Amino acid sequence: MRLAIIATLFAALLATPSLAEPAVEISPDRIVMWGDGGGYIDEYQAERARLERSGVRVEIAGQMWSAATIYATMPNACLRREAELYFHSAASGPGGTGNRILARYFSGEALRRWNTQWSQTREWTRVSAQQFVQIEPNAKLCG
Repeated sequence: MRLAIIATLFAALLATPSLAEPAVEISPDRIVMWGDGGGYIDEYQAERARLERSGVRVEIAGQMWSAATIYATMPNACLRREAELYFHSAASGPGGTGNRILARYFSGEALRRWNTQWSQTREWTRVSAQQFVQIEPNAKLCG
C-alpha cells in the first residue's frame, strides 16, 4: 500500500509543471527533495496537501525557493542541515493574494519576518535550515 502511495506521489511530482525540474529521491520510507525553484502557489498547496496526507517522511535536503518553501513546515517534513530556503514577495494574485496564501504556512518569528521583510521585496532572502528552525515553531531538523 505504501509503495502505491509513493508511486502515485512520484507520478504527481513529475506531472506538475513547476516540479518537473527539482531533484526528488523516493524510497518506501521517505521522499528527499532539493533544488525546487518554486512556481504557482496553488500547485504547491495541492502538492503539500498530498504529501501531508501520505504521511511519508519528507526531507528537504537542499535549496527550496519561493512557493516550495511551504514544504518546510509540514508535520511530516524535516530540514537537513544543508538545506536553504529562499523567500521573496509572491507575484501572483491581485492585492497580494499570493503573499497572504504563503503567510498561512508560517508562524512565530518566521511569520513576522514574512509579513514585515521577506514578502516586501522581490529580492531573495536566504535562510539556512538552522536559522529557520530557530524562528519557525513548525519546522524541525532531520535527526
